[in-house]
Amino acid sequence: MRGKGGLLRAALASTLLSVLLAVAVNVATGGTLPAPLAPLAPYAWVVVALAAAVTTVIAIREGGAPDAPSPVARPAQLRAAAGYTGRAADLAKLRRLVEEKHPVVVVTGAPGVGKSALAAHAAHALRGGYPDGQLFAPLGGGSGLLADPATVLADLLDALDAPVAGPADAERLAARYRSVLAGRRVLVLLDDARDAAQVRPLLPGTPGCLVLVTSRSALADLAGAVSHELAMLGDDDALALLRAAGAGDRVDAEPAAAREVVAACGALPLALQVAGGRLRARPNWTLGDLAARLRDERARLDELTVGDLGVRASFATAYRDLPEEQRAAFRTLGAFPGRDLAAGAAAALTGGASMMEPLVDARLVEAPAGGRYGLHDLMRLFARERLAETPDAAAPALRRLVDWYAGMLAGAALPDAEAEAENVALTVRHLVDHGAPAEAARLAEAADESLLQRVEQPHFLTISRDRLRADEAIGDPVAIAKARTRLGQVENAFGYVATGVDLLTDALERWAVIGDPDWLARTRQGLGIALRDAGQHGAALALLSEARAHFEAVGDQRREVQVLGDLGSLMLSRHQPGEAVALMERARALSATAPLQVHEKAWVLLTLGTAYANSGREVEALPLIEQARADFHRPANWSGEGYALTALGNLADAAGDYATAARWHAEAMAAFARVDHQPGMGHATEAAAHTQAHSGDALAASAAYGRAAEIYGALGNRANQGLDLLWQAEQLIALGRRAEADAAAERAEALLAGSDLPIADLVRARVRALRE
Repeated sequence: MRGKGGLLRAALASTLLSVLLAVAVNVATGGTLPAPLAPLAPYAWVVVALAAAVTTVIAIREGGAPDAPSPVARPAQLRAAAGYTGRAADLAKLRRLVEEKHPVVVVTGAPGVGKSALAAHAAHALRGGYPDGQLFAPLGGGSGLLADPATVLADLLDALDAPVAGPADAERLAARYRSVLAGRRVLVLLDDARDAAQVRPLLPGTPGCLVLVTSRSALADLAGAVSHELAMLGDDDALALLRAAGAGDRVDAEPAAAREVVAACGALPLALQVAGGRLRARPNWTLGDLAARLRDERARLDELTVGDLGVRASFATAYRDLPEEQRAAFRTLGAFPGRDLAAGAAAALTGGASMMEPLVDARLVEAPAGGRYGLHDLMRLFARERLAETPDAAAPALRRLVDWYAGMLAGAALPDAEAEAENVALTVRHLVDHGAPAEAARLAEAADESLLQRVEQPHFLTISRDRLRADEAIGDPVAIAKARTRLGQVENAFGYVATGVDLLTDALERWAVIGDPDWLARTRQGLGIALRDAGQHGAALALLSEARAHFEAVGDQRREVQVLGDLGSLMLSRHQPGEAVALMERARALSATAPLQVHEKAWVLLTLGTAYANSGREVEALPLIEQARADFHRPANWSGEGYALTALGNLADAAGDYATAARWHAEAMAAFARVDHQPGMGHATEAAAHTQAHSGDALAASAAYGRAAEIYGALGNRANQGLDLLWQAEQLIALGRRAEADAAAERAEALLAGSDLPIADLVRARVRALRE
């Protein structure tokens, strides 16, 4: 509408000019003027022309088009953004985008991630740069109540005090909207847009205005727009939001419970807001009470609802917008027990490679780098709920997943197989727990060869344990015996010697009944290794020798090389390096033609190099150990590299270069720590203690032997724990701490009972001599 001042000026000018025009026309057509004005009569037509021109100019300047009055309203429609918490980096990024003159900025992200709250807070922070007003329009893209652009435009024009009279279509309203905003600096916040088509009519036509849009979609087809993706909150921001939402001082009073609540909410802002609301509604609850209620995944989405606000409802709107084919694909993801999966696994689950990207666009699925897909923890629970509505879809989806994993593991390079180890382990466990033991056993067996001897891969231990559970559920005696042999070998490789001995002893009895010579030999080999590690060298030697005879007789060169390596290691433990050299030279000769993996050949080189070193042939030992280290490093076998580094340290120790030895041992510990390989950590710590003892630092050596004993004790390895306590007693005597030394020696003897370690006899003799 035109201003009141303009209307008054136009009215007065029009009246005056009308009078002048009437007089001039009268004279020009033959009328007369009063006597004083008679000399002006010849100019009457000139006055008529001037009056007409002035009237036209005034009409144009003050009147304008009848349906386009000049707007002057300065709307301030932004919703309150008080109490906003966190997202400093996101706010800074939005400000930079605005400073870079992007006219349209889209804030995008998953349902519940806080898009609307961030955009509102940013709009308030930026409004000073838009003095002609701030507009707000809810578009309903995520609510199912989609706002019509024509209706939104009419509301925005009303707010600008520039309505269109009478019926008007969206095109006319959009043109009017652009005209009204031309030359003005207005901030427009469009909340919850469904797609670019809904937003386009609402964009100003000239520079100067800023449009902030929130949407689950990135609106990549919206010309001129730039998008900013919101991630989940960081830990500090999540705790701050929980505090502001209703937890208050309870966050500081119960920090562990607060972190558990944040974890259960997956740092999703909506979930944290709801959690805070629950606490406001239940002032007597502690954070521990809420954390306990959120632990049950089956009820977590129920707990994360307060009033009309809830995580499930937010997810459901995005789910309902999908076509049924995509909803079905999303439901099958609820059968997956992990959090992220490879593209091939996703295609197997959903039934097609084309299903995932639409789910990513809908923000129901995440797409991190590396060709993988993932679900937020709460979205995963939502998918499981939807899958429960069509339970018959779960079993076929999981069978397709097992087929894909089995095929992938059969042909994958070792790093690729290891990358999927956690998901394979979770899938095997899920199948056992949900009544599909045959599928679980099939997948576990497929993982066996791919991850064989990867003792730094803890998921393989889990897979082997669940394989036994699966085979016991099936009830096949042969499968159970195989699973017990493999699990015994794996338990021992991970340092759980006593458990390994028990499982392998039981398996050997089962194979004696079944009568399979090959599996009898494999089980004898595994039990021989476990008994060697348990300090029972005589029994170990007999079993390993029997296994070697079988593999040699049947021509299984790979297993013959392996058992020769086990025998060579046993001879080194028995202080018989000459015998170890003979065994390992035979193993090296066979390894030239045997079908061995890279790390298996590296073990041969490492054991032979160690045997040379213990035989006084250090010059021959060094290149073998260095080559073994390089070969272990190539497939990233960190445990193998740790043992090679320890051997290099021992060589330096033997040469009296204690500083270099200490450095190698520290590197070995770092390698073992990288994969949490505790047997190796005990081995390297013990080697470092030897170096400290040899250098005369009895105090440091005593402490290191004590740490090694603790590591072996936690693993249940009584023999190595007892041996380290004997070495510690020797150092304590040197320090004059006789009472502590006596206690350590007494405890060591109890642990070494039943073992026949030659090295233990040597240390006992030294301890006795020091006591005298």
